[in-house]
Amino acid sequence: AEKKHATATEYGLVFGVFELVVFIISPIYGQHLNRIGPKFLFNGGIFTVGTCAILFGMLDRVNDHYPFIILSFLIRIIEAMGNAAFLTASFAIIAKEFPDNIATTFVSTPARLCGGNPTTFTRLESLKAVVRVTWRSRGKVSGFCVGGPGFNPRSRHRFI
Repeated sequence: AEKKHATATEYGLVFGVFELVVFIISPIYGQHLNRIGPKFLFNGGIFTVGTCAILFGMLDRVNDHYPFIILSFLIRIIEAMGNAAFLTASFAIIAKEFPDNIATTFVSTPARLCGGNPTTFTRLESLKAVVRVTWRSRGKVSGFCVGGPGFNPRSRHRFI
């Protein structure tokens, strides 16, 4: 960023806008989760975050200062929307699959993945968490995540 003559304030705002957008958009996704569907929200969020990560990595090819900053903001805002979608759907899936131990599952999954420090819970670790939750639940979540039949049909709680 400094090679593009961006100030510390500018690239600080680029990274700060991410959390602001997640904070604003997550409740909206939560409000419309039943209409959108957790499977679509989860998969769409993962796809969006992955695509934006690739695009963000290609920003070094932009030569001018203002296009660089504008594209940085746009990519981070769209990535934050995808991250909010992914996290909202992940929490709904975990709450659905572990209704008796929701708090324990929310706390222990990132803590186990990050060596006991939940503050280092990043997007890559969230994907690992879903994979591990899928494995630990003996496949009940896996059909849902890959477009299979959905949640456990014996469950009384339905999202789709």
